[in-house]
Amino acid sequence: MIFTRHTIPNAIKAAARAIRTFFSKDPVIASAGVQSIRELRCSACPHLVGDQCSLCSCFVSVKTSLASEACPDGRWSKETRFSKGLIPKRSVDIHTGVSRN
Repeated sequence: MIFTRHTIPNAIKAAARAIRTFFSKDPVIASAGVQSIRELRCSACPHLVGDQCSLCSCFVSVKTSLASEACPDGRWSKETRFSKGLIPKRSVDIHTGVSRN
Protein backbone atom coordinates (compact mmCIF):
# COMPACT_ATOMS: atom_id res chain seq x y z
CA MET A 1 0.00 0.00 0.00
CA ILE A 2 1.32 3.42 -1.00
CA PHE A 3 0.80 6.23 1.47
CA THR A 4 2.13 9.63 0.51
CA ARG A 5 1.31 13.11 1.66
CA HIS A 6 -1.26 13.14 -1.17
CA THR A 7 -3.19 9.99 -0.18
CA ILE A 8 -5.62 11.50 2.35
CA PRO A 9 -6.15 14.86 0.57
CA ASN A 10 -6.80 13.05 -2.73
CA ALA A 11 -9.29 10.71 -1.05
CA ILE A 12 -11.11 13.67 0.50
CA LYS A 13 -11.24 15.48 -2.86
CA ALA A 14 -12.58 12.35 -4.57
CA ALA A 15 -15.29 11.98 -1.91
CA ALA A 16 -16.22 15.65 -2.31
CA ARG A 17 -16.49 15.23 -6.10
CA ALA A 18 -18.70 12.15 -5.64
CA ILE A 19 -20.97 14.02 -3.21
CA ARG A 20 -21.17 17.03 -5.55
CA THR A 21 -22.00 14.67 -8.42
CA PHE A 22 -24.73 13.05 -6.32
CA PHE A 23 -26.56 16.40 -6.22
CA SER A 24 -26.10 17.06 -9.94
CA LYS A 25 -27.74 15.19 -12.78
CA ASP A 26 -24.52 13.35 -13.61
CA PRO A 27 -24.08 9.67 -12.65
CA VAL A 28 -22.27 8.91 -9.36
CA ILE A 29 -21.24 5.36 -10.23
CA ALA A 30 -19.68 4.69 -13.63
CA SER A 31 -21.50 2.20 -15.81
CA ALA A 32 -20.21 -1.37 -15.77
CA GLY A 33 -18.79 -1.10 -19.29
CA VAL A 34 -16.96 2.12 -18.47
CA GLN A 35 -15.56 0.58 -15.27
CA SER A 36 -14.27 -2.44 -17.21
CA ILE A 37 -12.51 -0.33 -19.82
CA ARG A 38 -11.03 1.97 -17.16
CA GLU A 39 -9.72 -1.03 -15.23
CA LEU A 40 -8.23 -2.47 -18.43
CA ARG A 41 -6.45 0.80 -19.16
CA CYS A 42 -5.17 1.00 -15.57
CA SER A 43 -3.95 -2.60 -15.63
CA ALA A 44 -1.62 -1.74 -18.52
CA CYS A 45 -0.35 1.43 -16.83
CA PRO A 46 3.24 1.57 -15.54
CA HIS A 47 2.04 3.66 -12.56
CA LEU A 48 -0.10 0.82 -11.16
CA VAL A 49 1.38 -0.73 -8.00
CA GLY A 50 -0.88 -3.47 -6.68
CA ASP A 51 -4.31 -1.81 -6.60
CA GLN A 52 -2.92 1.71 -6.23
CA CYS A 53 -1.89 4.43 -8.63
CA SER A 54 1.57 5.78 -7.84
CA LEU A 55 0.63 9.18 -9.32
CA CYS A 56 -2.35 10.00 -7.11
CA SER A 57 -2.19 7.20 -4.48
CA CYS A 58 -5.81 6.25 -5.18
CA PHE A 59 -7.16 2.73 -5.00
CA VAL A 60 -7.82 1.98 -8.64
CA SER A 61 -10.74 -0.39 -7.95
CA VAL A 62 -12.54 2.50 -6.21
CA LYS A 63 -11.50 5.32 -8.52
CA THR A 64 -12.53 3.49 -11.70
CA SER A 65 -16.03 2.97 -10.29
CA LEU A 66 -16.68 6.66 -9.52
CA ALA A 67 -18.07 8.52 -12.51
CA SER A 68 -16.69 11.86 -11.26
CA GLU A 69 -13.06 10.68 -11.33
CA ALA A 70 -10.47 10.98 -14.10
CA CYS A 71 -7.07 9.38 -14.59
CA PRO A 72 -4.20 11.64 -13.50
CA ASP A 73 -2.16 10.30 -16.43
CA GLY A 74 -4.92 11.13 -18.93
CA ARG A 75 -5.86 7.54 -19.80
CA TRP A 76 -9.60 8.11 -19.14
CA SER A 77 -11.85 11.03 -18.23
CA LYS A 78 -14.79 11.56 -15.90
CA GLU A 79 -18.20 10.25 -16.94
CA THR A 80 -21.05 12.76 -17.24
CA ARG A 81 -24.53 12.57 -18.67
CA PHE A 82 -22.96 13.85 -21.92
CA SER A 83 -19.87 11.61 -22.11
CA LYS A 84 -19.00 8.05 -21.22
CA GLY A 85 -15.75 8.82 -19.42
CA LEU A 86 -13.52 6.94 -21.81
CA ILE A 87 -11.94 9.77 -23.76
CA PRO A 88 -8.23 9.80 -22.97
CA LYS A 89 -6.49 13.15 -22.77
CA ARG A 90 -3.65 11.64 -24.75
CA SER A 91 -3.37 8.94 -27.39
CA VAL A 92 -4.04 5.54 -25.77
CA ASP A 93 -4.81 2.24 -27.46
CA ILE A 94 -8.46 1.58 -26.51
CA HIS A 95 -7.97 -2.18 -26.21
CA THR A 96 -4.78 -2.37 -24.20
CA GLY A 97 -4.68 1.01 -22.45
CA VAL A 98 -1.06 1.44 -23.55
CA SER A 99 0.00 4.99 -24.39
CA ARG A 100 0.92 5.68 -27.98
CA ASN A 101 2.85 8.83 -27.06
